[in-house]
Amino acid sequence: MIAFELITPGSENTLGPDAAKTLAGNAAELGLTLLSCGVYANSIRVLVPITVEGTILDEASDISASALKFIRSWSICIHLKNVRIIS
Repeated sequence: MIAFELITPGSENTLGPDAAKTLAGNAAELGLTLLSCGVYANSIRVLVPITVEGTILDEASDISASALKFIRSWSICIHLKNVRIIS
């Protein structure tokens, strides 16, 4: 699992719950399920099975990028914490 928070640029802690909800909705319309979560509803949780094929992961990554394009115009920053990639 990986999660990231959406915050307003230029601030350390101004939350972006509307952006998280919109991102999850946009991704769902494109065929990808992302979970908006967190105490302040400004986080996105991505659950990927260990056995995922590379082509499926690439497709999910492309869909995520497309869904992010819309909220980028809102001037929202993605704040990653404790990101660890294991290959």
